[in-house]
Amino acid sequence: MEHNHSGNTGKRILAALLFLVTLPFVVAGLIVFGLIYLLADVLPSPIEKLFYKRSPLYRDLGVGYSIGITRSFAYKSYKYVKANKSLDLVVQDEGYYYYKTDKAVLVLPYYCDYKLENGQWRLYMKSGGESISPEEIRLTFAPLIKTDTRDMEFKLLVKEKYFDKSLLSIAKSDPVFVFYKNYKDFASISA
Repeated sequence: MEHNHSGNTGKRILAALLFLVTLPFVVAGLIVFGLIYLLADVLPSPIEKLFYKRSPLYRDLGVGYSIGITRSFAYKSYKYVKANKSLDLVVQDEGYYYYKTDKAVLVLPYYCDYKLENGQWRLYMKSGGESISPEEIRLTFAPLIKTDTRDMEFKLLVKEKYFDKSLLSIAKSDPVFVFYKNYKDFASISA
């Protein structure tokens, strides 16, 4: 009995040709990505570092430099936090940070979808998956905070755009949330 191997050989030749045709595009894409990263992040980093070393965030808190820090949320919001006499940014050694008033600790949760389920708020990651309640977030964040917070309220500092328009008015009446639209709003946050 004879076997016909010409079908497998044809598939292998086609796969090899496809590989050879697409390889230059993949290599070109990697080169372009590398050049963009080099031009956008690596080459400007000495200049960015100079600007950062003169910034209030570095002078006041001594947060170490990392590439792209001047585009970070903490960097952009700090000058507005500093203008707000009732709000402090607390940066800990591990790079973890949170905001604090006289009465409350405000944390930025890493959750982007907020839903009201059976009268309870549930927070979801962008990619879906398991949800978490504000109380579970408090229990997660509390051990990370190195100052005594027993007599302070725990609040979530959240961006308004993460709420559906239909739920935003309900969420604004819940004392667990403190809202902002952009980093400039930190000049007027109170909790």
